[in-house]
Amino acid sequence: MTRAIVIGGGVAGPVAAMALQKAGIAATVHEAHPAPAGDVGAWLGVQVNGLDALRAIDAEDVVRAAGFPSHVIEFRSWTGKVLGSLPTGHPSSGWAPGLSMRRSDLYRALHAEALRRGIDIR
Repeated sequence: MTRAIVIGGGVAGPVAAMALQKAGIAATVHEAHPAPAGDVGAWLGVQVNGLDALRAIDAEDVVRAAGFPSHVIEFRSWTGKVLGSLPTGHPSSGWAPGLSMRRSDLYRALHAEALRRGIDIR
């Protein structure tokens, strides 16, 4: 069996390892920290293109469970005035909206899913 090493176990590390596993390549993720980094990081949005990518590796549901729907992204000035807004839904998702979540919640969900799938994280 072909093997790969993924350096870094943040958000992208477990996703890369799950994608490799789906392609038939066993991956080991090497991370400097022994456990999830608590509440490091801020809020973020996972939009429909990211959800499409997660769906391709059967990880969309665990990420959806970690966040909440965000139907619109607003851009505001320092005074709070709305400068513009964009809907987050797209036809490829059936117009389902993007998600908002804490980065740490996304990290924990993806890390747990990789472990559940038997991916070695060191």
